[in-house]
Amino acid sequence: MTYTAKRQNMPEKGRGRSGSRASGRPRGGILAGIAGGLLIAACVYEGGIDTPVTRKFTWFSYVSGDDIRAACQPGSPEKYRIVYNARYDEQLRSYEILGDAIDQGGFVTARAQGRASITNLSSDDLLAPWRWKKAQGRLDEQEMARLREALAQAGFYGQPEVGLELNSKAFYWAAVGCVDGKFYFGGWQDPSTAFKALRFPEILFARDGTGLAVNPPRPLNPIELGRTSGPWQDRGGDIPRFLITVGEDGLQGGGLGFRSPL
Repeated sequence: MTYTAKRQNMPEKGRGRSGSRASGRPRGGILAGIAGGLLIAACVYEGGIDTPVTRKFTWFSYVSGDDIRAACQPGSPEKYRIVYNARYDEQLRSYEILGDAIDQGGFVTARAQGRASITNLSSDDLLAPWRWKKAQGRLDEQEMARLREALAQAGFYGQPEVGLELNSKAFYWAAVGCVDGKFYFGGWQDPSTAFKALRFPEILFARDGTGLAVNPPRPLNPIELGRTSGPWQDRGGDIPRFLITVGEDGLQGGGLGFRSPL
């Protein structure tokens, strides 16, 4: 899968003067923002998400589950990757669940990261402010069964909502998995009936030992969603919004998400 900016998501040429979308936006800010967005999508994920640089360069591929898809075949262990994007610049959470074929339970690795703070800077680890908080635990047979049921109720094992755009500036869940040799994927974005009906988050949060409080969904305005024109710095964060789209064959990343104002 190739991760490149979608042509339809890019700003129109010749609209950088007065009265255009780019009016009042420093050129350096544009280039820095685009560069930041492209860094997120530059490489295929092959492991090492605990390293901040790896997350920055492979985020699209990680969320899309390219590594899980590549290894998914008959006889492969049951595996899920479920990501909570609580506005990319504010908080990210990831849950990796590996099924245990012996007793039908599973092992869960929870990761969470909030806003980076220089108060966490250490001479021993200069990347500490950008590292995940991580915890590992176990789901027993009943908890694993509840998780599968909750995913089924969310439509994860059925037909995904093709065309849904998951906005990095919004609140959404994305999930991929390998079950019985078949690869599954899906996405749910707030506000929506489907998002509010999700039951698997409460199961995951109950087994989250990272110690970082969950950033709950809240109403957002067009500026916070990165959909308005105006100065770059007013769009809510150092990185412009980018989109992950639910496609017919998987989650597809790469669009920087420039759109007309609402």
